[in-house]
Amino acid sequence: MIAILLVLTTGVVLGLLYFVLKQNKKTRQGHEKDMKSALLHPGAAKDKKSAAELPFAADPGSAAHTSDHEPDFPDAYASLRQFLKKGIDEIFNNGAGAREDSRKPLARREIEPRILDEAVKSIAGLNDFRSEHFRLQKMINDPSVQMTDLTRIILSDPVMTAKILRMANSSYFGVTQKIDSISHALMLLGLQNIKNILYREGLRQLFQTKSATHREAVAALWKHSTLVSICAQHLHDLFGGLNRGTLFTLGIVHDIGKLMILELPQAKGRETDFWGKYPGGILVGEEDQILGVNHAVIGGLALEHWNFSELMTEVVSAHHLPSYIDAGQTGLTDEKIKYVTVLFLADQLAGLFADWSEGIVRAYPLRESYSALLDKNKLINQIQDANFLAQIREAERLAMDEK
Repeated sequence: MIAILLVLTTGVVLGLLYFVLKQNKKTRQGHEKDMKSALLHPGAAKDKKSAAELPFAADPGSAAHTSDHEPDFPDAYASLRQFLKKGIDEIFNNGAGAREDSRKPLARREIEPRILDEAVKSIAGLNDFRSEHFRLQKMINDPSVQMTDLTRIILSDPVMTAKILRMANSSYFGVTQKIDSISHALMLLGLQNIKNILYREGLRQLFQTKSATHREAVAALWKHSTLVSICAQHLHDLFGGLNRGTLFTLGIVHDIGKLMILELPQAKGRETDFWGKYPGGILVGEEDQILGVNHAVIGGLALEHWNFSELMTEVVSAHHLPSYIDAGQTGLTDEKIKYVTVLFLADQLAGLFADWSEGIVRAYPLRESYSALLDKNKLINQIQDANFLAQIREAERLAMDEK
């Protein structure tokens, strides 16, 4: 009898042991599957934020979940992460020269009145920008605006409807079934993301040109501005108290002065080698040397002309200064210094994404008076986040479609 009980007890124990081992194996496989899914479809990660909390992911370039650019192995982002870290290290290398150009950009007071007058004339050609910006800002910042209001706006525009659906179906959100319903897409994206998409799309119409000579330059400028807006908003918590919406807008408009440069008489007379490199291949100091003015001054002048806030105007005017002037010498308040620093980093980060394919780091260094304000490790962790990298990839795809 005792022998029989021992046999039965042993059988039960062995059965329980087998069940526990089997469950552990399933758990491990589930964790591995989740990790792989987080890389293949970052938005599907278990710890992903709700749609309303997600930073604006721009518009996706494809509704498909996979493409030639889609990561298909766990270390898909490894080389990009290494390149970004290398770039950040060079930006924080205080002994480096600003892209081999140590000349401080001209301030407004240092520019010839004749050239400033020409800049003001070029600004007048973009007066539609002001009215469109304030219309969009009013809509975005109005707390009474509800999803039903935005739905009516979107459904009245077939192109916008298609873009919303493409974004909802992007790999960023990791949905497993194709979304065909605009109401479902809007629910997934959330109110703030929808507002940001409408703002971006509204301003995109102003980054257009009929000039064949300028078409490539304007397309490159729009792509860069889109990436900077995503990066700036993503880095909002490097400092406490910064407004994400303000950073998003700063990213879109920070290089608006380059649009005006395209229309300056002294720029129109340049040879084709200038236009072959502009806007990304011409340094801010080279603008001063060639044209007698730089895009940061013109951008600040434009925002002032359009009655943007003092913060927006001064931050855009100063967004290259962290490479040339110590923070204490800028005359800016502590709050504005924080916005300038984040915008500067977002600008450089967008450049790194553009340069990754070549493997060459082209970045302006950050002076120690600014870098001392930052947690470098926190910055590196933020820009290596898989969700963030997915946003950038989707934005780049969209820019190719919009070109």
